Amino acid sequence: MARPSKITTITNELFSLIENKIQASQYIFSPHATVRGLQRGITEEEVIDMLRGRKGYSRHWNKGKDTFEPLWYSQESQWRYCIESSTPDGDEFRVIITFDEGLMPIITVIKLDKR
Repeated sequence: MARPSKITTITNELFSLIENKIQASQYIFSPHATVRGLQRGITEEEVIDMLRGRKGYSRHWNKGKDTFEPLWYSQESQWRYCIESSTPDGDEFRVIITFDEGLMPIITVIKLDKR
């Protein structure tokens, strides 16, 4: 199977797709993301606020961390996109998402060390 196209250059295109999936409730937290969020003190609400770029969250797309890998529920590979953000409290974290069959799976959440 051919590798699907990756959103590559237009950050607004990616953020618009993320917003549409959130508004339509077409997202799901993977079991891994749920566990990691609990372990790292990151709530699902914070993840959604970060992905939406709500006030106080300075999000950006870290294209260098994007990967093409299998999903946790299938052997089929998909592009994984890395979105990073600072929270209103100054914490920094990373969220890895993908797009598959109309859904936006949230794969993991990572709290970054302050630089």
